[in-house]
Amino acid sequence: MLRFEQLRMSEKKNNFVAESQRQRWVKYGLNVLLSCVVVIVLGGLVVYIAQRKDKRLDMTSQRVYSLKEQTLNVIRDNKSPITLVSLYSRSDQDPAEMDRAQTVADLLDEYSRRGKNINVELIDPVNEPGKVDELIAQVTNKYGGEIAQYRKVVQDYPGVYEEINNLATAETKKVANLPLEQMQGNDALQSVVLALITVQQMPEQLKEVKDNVERITKQKLPDWRGATTAIDSGMTALGELLGPVITSFEKEKSDTRLPAAVRDYMTSSTPHYEQIKKIADSMHSRISKLGDLKLDDLRQQLRQRNSILVMGDSDMRTLPEEKVWQDQKDVRQLVMNGQTPKATFAGEQQITTAILALTRTSKPIIAFVRPGGAPLASSASPMGEAGPLSKLGDRLRDYGFEVVEKDVSGQYAMQAQMQGMPPPEEATDAQLKKAIWVVLGYQVQQQQNPMGGTPPSNLAPAVAEHIAQGGSALIIPFPESDDFAAALAPLGITVHSNAVAVHEHLQLSENADEIEQAKAVPEVWVLDNYGDNAIGKPIKTLEGVFVPVLPVTTGPAMPASKQPSTRPDEPITTEHLLPIPNDVPSWGETDLTTLQQDQTAKYEPEKGDLPPPIYGGAMAQRGTSRVVVIAAPQFAFDRYVSYPDLDIFHRTGQLVARFPGNGQLFMNSIFWLNHDTAMLGIAPTSMDTPRLKDMSPATLSFWRGGVLLVLLPGFVIIAGIGVYMARRD
Repeated sequence: MLRFEQLRMSEKKNNFVAESQRQRWVKYGLNVLLSCVVVIVLGGLVVYIAQRKDKRLDMTSQRVYSLKEQTLNVIRDNKSPITLVSLYSRSDQDPAEMDRAQTVADLLDEYSRRGKNINVELIDPVNEPGKVDELIAQVTNKYGGEIAQYRKVVQDYPGVYEEINNLATAETKKVANLPLEQMQGNDALQSVVLALITVQQMPEQLKEVKDNVERITKQKLPDWRGATTAIDSGMTALGELLGPVITSFEKEKSDTRLPAAVRDYMTSSTPHYEQIKKIADSMHSRISKLGDLKLDDLRQQLRQRNSILVMGDSDMRTLPEEKVWQDQKDVRQLVMNGQTPKATFAGEQQITTAILALTRTSKPIIAFVRPGGAPLASSASPMGEAGPLSKLGDRLRDYGFEVVEKDVSGQYAMQAQMQGMPPPEEATDAQLKKAIWVVLGYQVQQQQNPMGGTPPSNLAPAVAEHIAQGGSALIIPFPESDDFAAALAPLGITVHSNAVAVHEHLQLSENADEIEQAKAVPEVWVLDNYGDNAIGKPIKTLEGVFVPVLPVTTGPAMPASKQPSTRPDEPITTEHLLPIPNDVPSWGETDLTTLQQDQTAKYEPEKGDLPPPIYGGAMAQRGTSRVVVIAAPQFAFDRYVSYPDLDIFHRTGQLVARFPGNGQLFMNSIFWLNHDTAMLGIAPTSMDTPRLKDMSPATLSFWRGGVLLVLLPGFVIIAGIGVYMARRD
């Protein structure tokens, strides 16, 4: 009692009044309410800032949901204005088509946000015909020079038609008065009869072409290329008709079996027919020299719908749907379970390569140089089959390179001619001098030399001369073939073409798949480290398959006094490529016969085997001249570049490259040789995994409003009520 009285007296002394239960309820309730209001305000503020701030974060390790670094290198400091136009329609009821349209729109938005001087337009060709007309007018004004040439041909055609028609009509009237009935039944004179009948039909055929051209040009948006094509077809047909007529007249005009009037007509009229043919041939030649017409390209894309236009300052590229959404038909035979492959979204790859091609100041040349045999990078050779490097050839063309071929032996062209095939187009000396060479050093079975033996290949000397004169090259040597010593020794690079990099034979697990079984073979290497250098560093972690790999070593360069180069005093720098791992013992095996026979290998240095570390390539630079050696003969072949990852396919339905490092190592080598540092990196084609699926408007509204503005604050309110109930008296 005493203690209680003392405490009560102290409270009175200090004017302290204890809180009632109601007062505590009000105080804690206001605290909870204020906390909830603050959280709601902060949540709304965060959402507002997030929507206003032009920034997105990609938390994946390989940035698979963002523009790749290579693309950013191209567009980040872009100086030339670029306009990206989506012509995907959103009126379809098919959800898949709507998803495609949204995916393209999101991708173009990334280019606009992350790039410089890049504008984006979204046009629905079905619902926005007015915008389509505006786009066509824009293309007409921007690339009007080409249209003017086509329009001028069409405008000049009426005068050409009148001139030809007057001559043809005059000849028709003369033919009508000839005694053709006297020649009927005489087989020897039938060629003359047919020629004269052809002459009588010319005015009608000319009028048919004229009417067709007028119909096309009276359209709301004249199809100038269509009209020009109609004119060209008419002129070509006329020339082809008159050729035999003139030949027949020249041959038969002295035949006494013909009536005199017919012989006189043939003699006097031949110059008139030659004049008509000359006019027709001149018009055909004029049309054949016209370039591509961007307006008609656009018109064609509008008919197909679902395309993307990439418009540069002076040129334009059209990307149809089949290029943006690629159907992997060439690998369907590898899929045995009936699952249908999804189309691969190659939008970033196609747009980036189009921008690069439009912004290049010049068109680099890549020459595939071979010691014989069929073309390497062509989609189809005269014999009908595609080259073994056709995939990378197409990729180079997409990036704006001019791809040419050169057979230094000349044997393949001779074989094509002997089989009645047109010889393949070969690179000129001027093109080769400016080109970056891609050299495959395989051996070709050639015809026996009459003096005995096979004629020596002049591939290696040609490569040595090209490099000595300041050229650049990617050299791919083959086992037991050219080691290109004349070209590489001056740079301090040696290819050991008599050896192959191997590892100890690996033990397989019971459930080893096809790839694991292949990796167990001593000369098969699946690598994801290409060296700490400009070519290999950006693509580290991308797996590639290399079989076989020839050891490549570097050493001191040849003294300047012995250099064959035209610039011997320029310093030379070399670096290794393709380091062969030694976690499993590896070495350079020289007993290739035993290796081929029983797939066994044993390190025997006393027999010349090369000790580790082993490298499968090298790169060198002298001034502006550069050389890359990748001693993995088949690494760039189509079967490895496009080999599908069936594991990803079975899980996602998406067909992607199992070994993206192969193609990217080749492309990075070309970019480095071309001094194109902005393109060194992981290309979109190497990371063509599916993107995140787009959110529907309802789902987006749920996350914005339901989760951020209702659900999260609701949790706070519930927690506050719980605290309040627990602490109240």
